[in-house]
Amino acid sequence: MSTQHRVKLFRACALLGALGATSLLQCSSDKTDDTKPGAGGDGAGGEVDTGGSKSVAGTGAGGGAGKSAAGSAGQSVEPNGGAAGAGGSAETAGAGGAGDEPDYDLYVGCRDPLKGTIQHYRIGSESGTVAMVDEVLATAEVSNTAWNATQDVLYVAHTDIGRITTFTRDKVTGNLKLQALVDVPGAPLAASNPATQTLEVDATGKFLLAANYTANTVLVFKIKPDGSVGALVDTITDGLNAHQTLLNSTNKFALVPYFGSNFIGIYDFNQNSGKLTAHVPVMNNIPAANSGPRHLAMHQNAKWLYAITETAGSIALFNWDNVAGTLAHVETISSVAATFPAATKKDGSEIEIDPAGKFLYVSNRTDGVINGNIGAFSIAAATGKLTPVDFYDTHGATPRHFSLSPKGDLLVVGNQASDNMSVFTVDKTTGALTYVKTTVTCKVPFFARMAEHG
Repeated sequence: MSTQHRVKLFRACALLGALGATSLLQCSSDKTDDTKPGAGGDGAGGEVDTGGSKSVAGTGAGGGAGKSAAGSAGQSVEPNGGAAGAGGSAETAGAGGAGDEPDYDLYVGCRDPLKGTIQHYRIGSESGTVAMVDEVLATAEVSNTAWNATQDVLYVAHTDIGRITTFTRDKVTGNLKLQALVDVPGAPLAASNPATQTLEVDATGKFLLAANYTANTVLVFKIKPDGSVGALVDTITDGLNAHQTLLNSTNKFALVPYFGSNFIGIYDFNQNSGKLTAHVPVMNNIPAANSGPRHLAMHQNAKWLYAITETAGSIALFNWDNVAGTLAHVETISSVAATFPAATKKDGSEIEIDPAGKFLYVSNRTDGVINGNIGAFSIAAATGKLTPVDFYDTHGATPRHFSLSPKGDLLVVGNQASDNMSVFTVDKTTGALTYVKTTVTCKVPFFARMAEHG
């Protein structure tokens, strides 16, 4: 066969290879399974003189063209994207790029002075691999956050100034854009810092609740149609150091742990006006004195309420009547392992239940010098009682806040005193955590929260 005819044949093979029809001319093609979401297609067969073309990939770029030898591999084009396609050889198609794993958007907010940096990462849902995307400034040191129901508006509380900042979120890119600011009044002087701890959007999406530690108040703000925070509609003060609000599944009751008064307050919530009215009884004491209730988690069955205590380092379980709005204490257990040194501070902080309602997780900040830990507990299906699964080093000091991913397959914790965050994968059958990696973050991370990407 002449050289001219050989070149024509190779060019035909290359074209047919790109169309997936190489068997017609018995041309070689390294076909790979490209059925995974985001998988790259095969590179076309390389020609003798001009080389193969790049594959058509999802998020992984295709293989480079070959020219009488294998071409260089293509490069992945976005964080946690699919693997690059292999380079085409002189006569063989390059292999397709591997499919990319689904991602979450991860937001880490910091109490860095005068800035309030919020870092945006992409995190792989299977591997837990993180990749920095961008960052924005929240105008002041941050405390905690809340999403609206569609996760396209993020509300940010500030710990060192009376302010709530609103960001809009592009769900395709995950990027945040500053929308508006609103002042949060202090008490007894309006100009004093209320030290807002947590925020919560009610089920109607019309109201935002704010728990204020120093002001000892719970505030209710109206939410405007564009998602920004509007007028203040109610203020209540019934205890010391309000640390959180938790609305029940019917949106009729709001529960508030008062750290300094050692009780959980219960309020009737009017979802039409946003007004809070003290329920009877309003005060529900933590049995052990000076326990310091910090945060709450309601089980998906709306029957069990769990409270993490800061001072005592314990988890209190209550039976909850979702119709009457009443609590009855069941048991209190330690939030740390039985082998934890008795003289060491426990400092319980965050609490969350996995989406399936099978496991509960808490963070213990300890003394701020040694590494903190995450406690994993199984939930008894009949009673709601907890049994320890294990306790996991957070690879940093003072794990103030953690969150589970929307599907419960990852856990990310921010270590406040170590300026880093640690990622764990979650075994959804056993509740066990597997450590993945620790990443340096902005200074003094106060929250780490995930959202669905795209």
